[in-house]
Amino acid sequence: MGETEFPNYWFVIIPDKKLEKTFKKENEWKEFLKSSGISEKDIFSVWVVFDQFKNYSILPWYNPDKNIYPLDTNNSLEKK
Repeated sequence: MGETEFPNYWFVIIPDKKLEKTFKKENEWKEFLKSSGISEKDIFSVWVVFDQFKNYSILPWYNPDKNIYPLDTNNSLEKK
């Protein structure tokens, strides 16, 4: 199949680096991930994240029931 081309369709958000980057082509997005050393296992689907937050008020990086909070200055996901 060919590439999907939509303005700003492919994007990367890296909060601890204060980085938000958009791509018009999937291959550019994949090349950025590869060159940045980002593994596919570290990628979240925006719709899965949206549904989790809408239904349960949790995010992969924020779940008070499991003591998971946004990154602190020590880059730890666990709240101390």
